[in-house]
This record gives sequence, C-alpha cells and structure tokens, in this order.
Amino acid sequence: MAGVFHHLRHFDFPTLAEDDRRVKVTKGVERRERRKKGREGEDGRANTIATALCSMHLALLSEEEEAQMHKGERKRKKEVKAVRRMQEHNVSVAKILLLFLSAFLFASAAFLMLWIYIGEAYQNIVFIVAKFILRAMGYSASQISAVNLSGAYLVNFNLVPLFALAAVTPRISLIKRAKILIFGFPILFSLHVLDIVAHFPLHFYGSELAWFVVNSIGVASIAAPFVIWFIFVQEDLVTSSPH
Repeated sequence: MAGVFHHLRHFDFPTLAEDDRRVKVTKGVERRERRKKGREGEDGRANTIATALCSMHLALLSEEEEAQMHKGERKRKKEVKAVRRMQEHNVSVAKILLLFLSAFLFASAAFLMLWIYIGEAYQNIVFIVAKFILRAMGYSASQISAVNLSGAYLVNFNLVPLFALAAVTPRISLIKRAKILIFGFPILFSLHVLDIVAHFPLHFYGSELAWFVVNSIGVASIAAPFVIWFIFVQEDLVTSSPH
C-alpha cells in the first residue's frame, strides 16, 4: 500500500490551468483554421471576380475590335465609292471638255468664214472712230490717209472666238450669252481703235511708248475674249459640274 501511494505521489496529474491552456490552444488552432479557410474563400471569390472581370474585359475588347473592324470596312467602302465617283466625274468632265472644244473649233471656223466677208466693214467703222481721235491729237488728213490699214481686219479677228465662246458654252442661259457679247464687244472694239491710234505716233515719230502700246494690245487682244468669257461663266462652270 505504501508503495502505491509512493507511486501516486510522484505521478503528475493535469491541473486546471493546463486544461485551460490546452483549450485555448485548441481554440486558437480552430480560429487560425477558420481564418485560413476564410482567406482561402476570399481568395477564391477574388479569383472568381477577377476571372469574370477579365472575361468581361476580353468580351468588351472583342466587341470594340469588331466595331473597329466594321468601322474600318465602312470607311474603306466609302473611300472606294468616293474614288469611283471621282473617276466617273473625271470621265464626264473629259467628255464635256472634249465636246466643248470640238464645238468651239467648229464655231470659230464658221465665224471666221463669216468674218472674212464682214470684217472689212467692221474695220471701216473702227477707222472712222479712230480718225476723230487722231484729228483731236493733231494729225492732218494727209497723215491719216498715208497709213494703210486696209487689211487690219484680218488681224483684229478676236471677235471671232468671243462669239464662238458665247455660242457653244454649255449650261449657260441666253441672258448670260448676251451679256458676254454686250460687255465684250465694246471692250474689243476699244482695243481695236486704240491699236490704230497707237500706230500713228509709232509710224511718224518712232515713239517707244506707242511701240509698247501696240505690242501690249497685240497680246491683250488674244487673251481678252477668253478672259471676258471666263469672268461671266466661272460660276456656271463650277456649279454645273457633274457630281
């Protein structure tokens, strides 16, 4: 019996403090496990959300890329249509220009044949007006008659292209054709009168100013019909072009 008590005395019985410590340790482990599981759950949810967001982003990118592709296709089709319209427009303009030039040359030839017969009468009228100016400048009748201008009408034929342009220009009204002639004829007539007047100081005195005027009128007479025509029809040429 004494031996038994001796062994019992040396045996370590667990105390309440140790039990409490074990319980606390167990609860701590359980809490850590719960936290771990919670973190794993949160990580899983975060991964799920991230995956969903990534899928949505990829879907949006795909839709945007598809929209950009459709937009680029529409733009390309518009560019192709624009190029086609431009080509058709250029062909139409070339045809109109070719027809206009052909008509202008034909009309000019016809008016030139007419000018050969009526040009001399026109030149006589020009010379009558120029004679008044020359007499006012002090030239005598003998001086005026000494200058032979009988064939000047063959040079002053720039009325021919003016009438031809007014006749064959397409898509302009009759009123505008009349305006070209009403305003253009007096301008060319004045140039013809000035040309005759300038020849006299050049012929009798060798005036350098007269030489400059005569040569300038020669150049201006060629350009004048086309400049007058263009001033009146430039708006019609732009607005009537095919689209």
